[in-house]
Amino acid sequence: MKGTVDIKVKNRHISFSLKLGRNVTVITGDSGTGKTKLINMIRDYSELGKSSGVSLVCDRKCIVLEGNNWEKVLDSTSGSVVFVEESTKFINSYDFADAIQKTDNYYVLVTREPLPQLPYSVDCIMNIEKHGKNPKIVPQYKNLSVKDISKFPYDVIVMEDSNSGFQLFELASEGFGLQCVSAYGKTKI
Repeated sequence: MKGTVDIKVKNRHISFSLKLGRNVTVITGDSGTGKTKLINMIRDYSELGKSSGVSLVCDRKCIVLEGNNWEKVLDSTSGSVVFVEESTKFINSYDFADAIQKTDNYYVLVTREPLPQLPYSVDCIMNIEKHGKNPKIVPQYKNLSVKDISKFPYDVIVMEDSNSGFQLFELASEGFGLQCVSAYGKTKI
């Protein structure tokens, strides 16, 4: 997977635009923001094409992975964008995590649940924000700069990590009167 993939999907009621920069993107959002609608539109276009009433613009094939035969479908899918919804039974499995790391597909996982078995970047956790006919798919987390850290209204930064993440924040917060401490694991926070 090299480069970015742009996806635009719309029908006469709603329009989504999404840019994928890595092989795994997680889309989350509150109820009613359009997560299921996005999956349904991709599925409809994948099965019925233009006759579905959905327009999909992407330079790769887009499919929805679901059902009991997901492993066979995944084995025969290459160079595609694969959407998976949280209601599938396999999305949280280690078999799924292992299988997708051996492919050249991009994956869009639509779920509000954490996926600790999968390696994915915090930069690729997206949130759907409702804006009428054009919901916005935006990064859930903002990248911090030293300038941002200097404006923190806090005295202490508590990090789950005790290694590289901790070291990064410890160095970045130096000189701003912020104390950086490690909790030495998520269970100790």
